[in-house]
Amino acid sequence: MLSGLWQSIYNHYWRCETALPTMLGVSNETLQKLIYRFELVKPPCHELDIHRHQNQTELRATLQELKQDEWLALKTLFLEHLNSNTEHGEPFCQVLASASLGNQHLWKDLGMNSRADLSTMIKIYLPTLHASNTNNMRWKRFFYLQLCQRDGDYICRAPSCDQCSSHSECFVV
Repeated sequence: MLSGLWQSIYNHYWRCETALPTMLGVSNETLQKLIYRFELVKPPCHELDIHRHQNQTELRATLQELKQDEWLALKTLFLEHLNSNTEHGEPFCQVLASASLGNQHLWKDLGMNSRADLSTMIKIYLPTLHASNTNNMRWKRFFYLQLCQRDGDYICRAPSCDQCSSHSECFVV
């Protein structure tokens, strides 16, 4: 199951359909380990625009550098909930933190085919964080809510989520 989910990320990454920076946001050594462990295969060259891919991933790497504090806070949150019995959990936390900086739905920015696939990976790698999302909040918003609550900030001005005019933007109905 994990191999297929990682392959989805890898395929979308090479097709410039993610918010991921160069090498998925991990070191070359770590990427090579992921490729070997999950038998990841790059999509056929005729489907790829290598020049566009290089430009886009380099731009995303630069943008990630500008948001380094935010990326580190997300990665730290994920590592706090990491299932120590899973292989390559730390790289998943790094990749997920990178994708969380994107502007689309998190599952799209990560390169997943659906929100359900994203939820599956979160359940495997970050089970306690997954279990905490009891109201089925959208993942990216849920992660930022966790950061805001932990650091004592306020995510919005509504007294509660039920009274908020943006309720449908945060929760899956």
